[in-house]
Amino acid sequence: MPIFAAKLPQKVDMSNFENANARLPISSPPLRTWDFLETTLVVLIAYGVFTVTGELALSFLFGWCSGVMALSPAELQALWVSLLGRWQGVALIAATMPTIAVLWIAIRMAGREFAEYLALKWPTRREAVLAFGVMAIVVVGESLVAYLVGAQLPVTDSLIGVGGPIGLLILLVGGCVAGPIVEEFVVRGFMFRGWS
Repeated sequence: MPIFAAKLPQKVDMSNFENANARLPISSPPLRTWDFLETTLVVLIAYGVFTVTGELALSFLFGWCSGVMALSPAELQALWVSLLGRWQGVALIAATMPTIAVLWIAIRMAGREFAEYLALKWPTRREAVLAFGVMAIVVVGESLVAYLVGAQLPVTDSLIGVGGPIGLLILLVGGCVAGPIVEEFVVRGFMFRGWS
């Protein structure tokens, strides 16, 4: 007998049918938290809260500015047009928290955890730096191409109508932080999960 004899597989008796139809234990799929129409209703409520809250914030802020500055209707119209980007940023920032609160209430009513239901996971430091770097390259590249082709910005462009560095910061926070957070939570987090 060779020293390194290979172990041959044992012969399997295929005539034993007693376990042929045995079922494997299958766990039932998890119950859905919301169905299609319930998810749609919550998303529509969140969208309505987002729109109404933004409009109310703008109305309050613009009314306060007009009351404090005592401007004529023509001056108010000029102020609105000249600071259009700043107003957009303020509306987005003001509407973010109430909209997320609608989702939080709906998810808590279902007995689920907010972060678990929306599958929230913070990016790593490397991912965040990479995302900001790519965005910076895109913005600089777009500006360079616009400069090379001689494009001029229209008068109503948001970059012109922010009223200075503070207005630009407000527009940046509203358009690049608050708006995308609401979109991610409502559409990709809540609606996509409820509809899939």
